[in-house]
Amino acid sequence: MSKEKKDKNFIKKPIYEGGPRALKAFIGKNLRYPKEALKEKIEGTVALKYSIDYKGNVVDAKVISGLGHGCDEEAVRLARMLKFEVPRTR
Repeated sequence: MSKEKKDKNFIKKPIYEGGPRALKAFIGKNLRYPKEALKEKIEGTVALKYSIDYKGNVVDAKVISGLGHGCDEEAVRLARMLKFEVPRTR
């Protein structure tokens, strides 16, 4: 495959404005830890799978590995609030 064809097929990944540090700050500011999870002392990580549309919005967020007790729903809620920069392809 020629270099030209490879370049045309390359898809640039969307990025969160400000990078990982800004993303972590956003989550810290907007996370509402579920009361049930606090009561049951539930801690951990919720893994999500989602798509980003051409405008940078998160769509189709789904839990891959969850914790229950309201944590999964909160992770999806937060993900849907995210806005990414989608690099132009041309």
